[in-house]
Amino acid sequence: MENLTSWNDSYDNINIIHNSSQFLYQLVAIFYLPLEIIGLFSNLYLIMIIISHKDMRSPAYICIGNLAVANVFLTISFTFLTWGRYGATLNLTNIFHQRFFQIFICKLVVPTLVTAFMISNLSVVLITYERYKAIATSAVEKLKRIHVLLIIIAIWLVSVLMIWPRTITSGPFPPIESLCGLIATRFTVKLLVISTAALIYILQLVTILHCYPRILHKLKNRSLTPMKMQQLRLRLRQQRLSRVEQFRIGKNKSIVHMFQITFSLQVLSDTMCFFILVSIILFNERMSILAISIMFAFLCLFMLAVAIYHPIIYITHMKKFKDPLCSVFGHCCSSKRFGNKISPIFANDIQNPYHHQRTKTLNL
Repeated sequence: MENLTSWNDSYDNINIIHNSSQFLYQLVAIFYLPLEIIGLFSNLYLIMIIISHKDMRSPAYICIGNLAVANVFLTISFTFLTWGRYGATLNLTNIFHQRFFQIFICKLVVPTLVTAFMISNLSVVLITYERYKAIATSAVEKLKRIHVLLIIIAIWLVSVLMIWPRTITSGPFPPIESLCGLIATRFTVKLLVISTAALIYILQLVTILHCYPRILHKLKNRSLTPMKMQQLRLRLRQQRLSRVEQFRIGKNKSIVHMFQITFSLQVLSDTMCFFILVSIILFNERMSILAISIMFAFLCLFMLAVAIYHPIIYITHMKKFKDPLCSVFGHCCSSKRFGNKISPIFANDIQNPYHHQRTKTLNL
């Protein structure tokens, strides 16, 4: 009798844990739905902006476009994965229980998700390095367009070759299964995967920690000092302030702030990704649900910060300042001395805003 009572108690505990897991799955599915929709359309809109303008062929915009393409694949694959695994508990996606969609998710969506995630992280590192070369170094040392294109091709090739081998016969975690054919024991596979993830994480973190502070230092040094701000306010009252100077007053601080935000979110997402990979390899998947949710939240926030900020700047400032996507990556307060490629009209304004005769004065 006592054994039956203990068995019933354990069965009730299992039901409670199962119900709580279902509730967590429902929250995850509902929480990520608006992020996925906004992230998908904002990245597609960003790609459309970059493709439709000839002024967007600079290395910085090519890097941003590559990041947007990776984010599109990441959002689409993560949508299938979220609603295929977590959304089934809502009784709205029973179609994912069919064998065809299970094979589709395991064999195609998961490798695409991991590949897009790696490309996205490496693209952010490339953007950081390109901005570091353009802003914090001389114009001679900046990356050219052909260099950026070759690096992007290398990023895609490395990411695909690391994830997609033996995808047809792989399990739910392609990076592990693709290495199983080379090494026999399971322990050495785990050790090799953890070492590879740690190496990639350390490489990204070292690059970002090296480049971002130098970029911030340059931007802050080129910011408007209190004395310059006072002079600009005086000229503002005298209606002798050009459009570029108006723009610099409003956007100077936001450039530095957006660099700080993207720096923090990228470091957090990389850190969470590394620890999640280690926890999934060493433990089971259920113990990593909370960590996965936190990591993807940071990743989605970073993706939205990059994808939404640029179209907003484009909509509000393109017609006024003739320079689309003039924003966080340092194009607004740039000059030829720092090797940034900007539109001719905006470049003339920045070189000498005082002699420009075609700018309109403020109507106060």
